[in-house]
Amino acid sequence: MSEQKRIEYYTSEFIKALEARNTSYAYKMLNADFKKNYFNTEEAFEEYIKKYFPKETSVKYNNMERLGDIYVLDLEIKDILSSDPNNFNCYIVVKENDYNDFELSFSVDSAMEKYSEE
Repeated sequence: MSEQKRIEYYTSEFIKALEARNTSYAYKMLNADFKKNYFNTEEAFEEYIKKYFPKETSVKYNNMERLGDIYVLDLEIKDILSSDPNNFNCYIVVKENDYNDFELSFSVDSAMEKYSEE
């Protein structure tokens, strides 16, 4: 797989876990420092996902940049079950330690801003 395809694959695995509400699996993918700063417990992460992340999404990959040993993906995420035509942008940061060994974090505020208006 190409570098970009691998990173998109890791990201899609994370998003599929969120859609399926398999927060335990998704939580294990998160970077330790990110968890410490935003979601000290798996339960806190689960509550956040239930509140802010759509169950059915359409994802558009806008851009990917490599910054040293991390990749930053700019995504547009749309709730396909909602009549609201607006998408929200999300940044996902992926660090690939080895093939199929990765950790990630994401822009927490993007989802909250989108859904706090509803």
